[in-house]
Amino acid sequence: MIFKNLSFFSSFSDIYLRLSPPQRRRGVAIFLTTLINGFLDVLGIALIIPIIYLINDSPKIHSNKYLESLYRAFDFKNDTNFLLAFIAA
Repeated sequence: MIFKNLSFFSSFSDIYLRLSPPQRRRGVAIFLTTLINGFLDVLGIALIIPIIYLINDSPKIHSNKYLESLYRAFDFKNDTNFLLAFIAA
């Protein structure tokens, strides 16, 4: 084993070996749930950053071809209404 000399991994393997199979499954389920939760937290932050960018610099709506096409497709009259709809979506 690569990590055999590290005390953390030896402690972890000692604990893992002392657990019963149902406890091991629960531990793995908790670990995976925590990992997915962390991924979703990062994803949530990554989705908020572009919205903050647009709120801060709304003329960028017209310089981005995708946002401009949405702006024209839904016939928005001003940038504020577009930003509100973009945030709500």
